[in-house]
Amino acid sequence: MVRAPGTGFEFRIFCEGKPLPEYSVLEQGNKVTCWVASQEGKAFAIRADPESAPNPPGRVLKVKTYFDGSNECARIHLVSSRSRIVNCITTEGGIQRKWVYDDKNDDDTRPSEDQIKSLGTIHLRLRHVRKVGSSYDRMPPVVSEGVIAPPVLNERSKKGGGHIISLGSELGLGKAVKFYNTKSIPNMPSLDIIFHYAPKELLIAREIIPKPPSPRPVIKPATKDAAVKREREETDGDASALTDEEEAAAYARLKAKVAAKKRAKITSVKPEPIDISTRIYNKGEIIDISD
Repeated sequence: MVRAPGTGFEFRIFCEGKPLPEYSVLEQGNKVTCWVASQEGKAFAIRADPESAPNPPGRVLKVKTYFDGSNECARIHLVSSRSRIVNCITTEGGIQRKWVYDDKNDDDTRPSEDQIKSLGTIHLRLRHVRKVGSSYDRMPPVVSEGVIAPPVLNERSKKGGGHIISLGSELGLGKAVKFYNTKSIPNMPSLDIIFHYAPKELLIAREIIPKPPSPRPVIKPATKDAAVKREREETDGDASALTDEEEAAAYARLKAKVAAKKRAKITSVKPEPIDISTRIYNKGEIIDISD
């Protein structure tokens, strides 16, 4: 929802009955801009909702609407007591037709520079006016279909890859709506709200809309053969990581360790001393123990 400071209203774009989120909302003085994602062939509407703070007594908020740099194609009178949704224009014969997002025209005729700059915009110009007398019901003003017809575009403008606004299906005969006789208020400033629109993919490419996170890969449970293969690969990986020099050094350390253990075993076993004076005597023989 885009708040219109000082008007007592908030505005939003609906598409197929659902509100579109706004991106990169920027308020600069008497102008508020933002971005919304458009979908080709989808109908859209403008909704105005009153804020908690009411309009000053005796005032009406007059809203003029422009699409893609066109002439005025809709006018709305708003009071603080009610919301309002506008989604169509009344053409000749009182037939109402929806607003829809459309693909760009393939004609190569060049539009004006101002129109090129305003392509892809829904422009609302707001101004407080003074009510004169009571409200009354009347049919919406008739707007020529040529006012909102898709503009012809040259190659320069088509390269943007965006959409334009055109007229969709008929809604039947228009119904009466509430209007007011109004009078301008001297020195009353206007406020501009500009909804820039483009396909979602284009807004993501321009980093206006955050890129959605990549889907996480689905990990399947490992089978017995896969586990054996993975273990073999891990073992092979550890072995192959050793260089020839490291293998030679490890072999030399192992060889030295084995040789050291052998030497330690030999030196730890001491042979018993042999008494060379010991002899065997026969039975009955006299043993001489004198020196």
